Amino acid sequence: MASHYSACIRNLKKYHIPATFMIWGEHAEKYPELLKEEAKCLLFTLGNHTYHHKDLTKLSIKEGKNEIAKNDEVIEKITGQQPEVIRPP
Repeated sequence: MASHYSACIRNLKKYHIPATFMIWGEHAEKYPELLKEEAKCLLFTLGNHTYHHKDLTKLSIKEGKNEIAKNDEVIEKITGQQPEVIRPP
């Protein structure tokens, strides 16, 4: 999976195409090098897509906030950057 995304990232960079990557926390921890590669490029924006990719409408407000906060922490730990946007699953 990561090799397909790396090829996509290379092509986006090659043709100077901006992109927003919605980061799912579990995948960020599984593929940290891919996330670091995305974070290095000024064409790309990182977004929060929750930690577990759960339907936020089925969670309590506290659980939803925890999903977002935990993913913010994971993304920042790996990249040194806070996500700029959020898109619920």
